[in-house]
Amino acid sequence: MEREGKIFIIIINYNGLSDTLKCLKSLEKVKVEKYKVKTLVIDNASQKNELAVIHQRFHKVITVQNNQNLG
Repeated sequence: MEREGKIFIIIINYNGLSDTLKCLKSLEKVKVEKYKVKTLVIDNASQKNELAVIHQRFHKVITVQNNQNLG
C-alpha cells in the first residue's frame, strides 16, 4: 500500500523523561496505514542525559539536543 502523506510528531522534553517515555510508548501503539509517521524529540537542556535513554529505547525516533531551554 502506497503512503498518501506524512505525519511528523514533535515532542519537547525538559527534565521529563518519564512522561516522554510514556508518550512514546503510547505512540508506538497507534497504527496509521495511509501515512508515513516520523517522531522527533527535542530536549531543552535537561539536567540528565535523557536523550540517550530515549534513543536507546526508541531507535526510530529522531532526537535533537539543545544547549539551553528554548521554551
